[in-house]
Amino acid sequence: MNTQEKLRRLQSSRVLAPVDENVLVLLAEAMEEEAYSRGETVFSRGEPADRVYILLDGVLEVSRTGSDEKMAELYPGDLFGVYGLFEGSRTGTVRATAESLILSMDQVRFKSFLFKYPEVMYRILGEAAHRLKAARSRLYGLKKKSSS
Repeated sequence: MNTQEKLRRLQSSRVLAPVDENVLVLLAEAMEEEAYSRGETVFSRGEPADRVYILLDGVLEVSRTGSDEKMAELYPGDLFGVYGLFEGSRTGTVRATAESLILSMDQVRFKSFLFKYPEVMYRILGEAAHRLKAARSRLYGLKKKSSS
């Protein structure tokens, strides 16, 4: 996939779409393409967190260990693997539930990119806050159901 195609795909990401096009071109140039078959594991809980990812095509399932109940599904445009970069290791297992195409960037390059282009960091932090709020709402809903 060439840089222009990567750029087009990054621009369709809810998280990255508002980022300046020139910055997205640099991001596209730095990211590597990876393909996963249905059932293949992208990474497992506890593994060293050395890359960040964005899903271009397919569907991925997030679980705690890979064999337990799914915690979330990821769809094209979703960024993932970011939390692990700050934790040091993967906090969950991500497996392809369909043929999937992903762009990835190594940890050192990604962190450098974030410091150089804080608008990208701001967008990622906003997404993290959104996910935390959604998780808190689900947890609150579960607590409310169990107390009824």
